[in-house]
Amino acid sequence: MSKKKSIWCVVLVVNYGSHELIARNFSTLPCREDGVAMVVVDNFSTEAERREIRALCQTRGWDLVTSGINLGFGTGVNLGVEHALGLDPETIVLLNPDAVIDASGLRQLADEVRGDQQRLVCPRIEDTAGKVFFAGALLDMGNGDTLGAASARRRADADYREWLTGACLAFAPSLWRKVGGFSDDYFLYWEDIDFSFRAVQAGAELRYAPHILVIHDEGGTQQAGGQRAKSGLYYYYNIRNRMLFARTWLSGADQRRWIRGSLRASWEIILRGGRRQLLQSLKPWRALFLGLYDGFRDVRGAQR
Repeated sequence: MSKKKSIWCVVLVVNYGSHELIARNFSTLPCREDGVAMVVVDNFSTEAERREIRALCQTRGWDLVTSGINLGFGTGVNLGVEHALGLDPETIVLLNPDAVIDASGLRQLADEVRGDQQRLVCPRIEDTAGKVFFAGALLDMGNGDTLGAASARRRADADYREWLTGACLAFAPSLWRKVGGFSDDYFLYWEDIDFSFRAVQAGAELRYAPHILVIHDEGGTQQAGGQRAKSGLYYYYNIRNRMLFARTWLSGADQRRWIRGSLRASWEIILRGGRRQLLQSLKPWRALFLGLYDGFRDVRGAQR
């Protein structure tokens, strides 16, 4: 009887209407025979999309995990990791549908994790034009502002904490079990910041690996037609979850100060899509109101 080939890496992607991106961006990764398993979690969007992603996974020999509803990003990841753990992999690499990594980069990420299983590892991420999407990140615990790790500190006396993006994240199964996975409360956005904080709390090292490159077009799964405006979900969950994070990690005066600054922060989030959208659509205004309303009410796990 032949010995079952070990899996040195599971690549995990959460899909929501993005089968074409996944077909293109994951076509050159090593296959099961090379010790790499691909797990696709399909958050239900349409019957047509479900048929397309199922056919793609059957053709490529990938594992498909399906949900009858849209679980959101973090809960979708949790579902996929639960399946991945059954494959007994050495490492797990989480990738966005619009992220591209070559075989060498994947191997390097896995090696970083195998070098210390208490590491949570993230590579350098650039878009196709070479613009930096992620090169380390910081969170200002005083007001909730996020900035690049290489950026000048905005406030000399601020308490800045590191976090890693979920666009590409590598970890060992043992660390995942120790941290307990992503929080189901966030649905979309800020769950990676929360996960980073809980990983540090569990004794993990957040490791930014600048020598490993991933290509990622920001908003590739959220925008269409080259428009700058973001989706209503982008605005709503960034606004709401910023306040949810404050309630989870802060208390007393610190929490109240962060919550009081929510109107300013929320307006800055809306303006990421430009001012023209505000004259053309009610969607950003609706997302602004609902995000603030649910954030102030501390609605956990709500879906819009």
